Amino acid sequence: MSIISTKNYDEFCDKILRLDKKIRFVGIYDAPRVYGKMQEGLTAYLSPFETETSLNQALYRWKARLKFQQKIGAPVFALTKYEKVYRVTMIFEGEKILCFSTESDVDIMGLIDNVMKLRDETLKT
Repeated sequence: MSIISTKNYDEFCDKILRLDKKIRFVGIYDAPRVYGKMQEGLTAYLSPFETETSLNQALYRWKARLKFQQKIGAPVFALTKYEKVYRVTMIFEGEKILCFSTESDVDIMGLIDNVMKLRDETLKT
């Protein structure tokens, strides 16, 4: 059973978006569905289908990283810098992926720390 229900995903995504106006998108991939939100007033770079495909691939890559955790430890997050955005992927709960993208001129490491703290606080309750 899920610690956070799907009806609370919207509220969680809103909390993440409020952390920083430079967060463009936040989503939870609970296969096969994507629960996500854009920062108000912005236009998505990817279509809903492209977002779902991208998150499906992210889940696959996350599972591949787990193969090495015995030797180098469990993965904490994955960060990719594109020309237009940063994209951060981390486990949310079980096999659910939390992903968010930001503008490219953000303090990404500080923001990642804040998102992980909020995720962890949310999952404790």
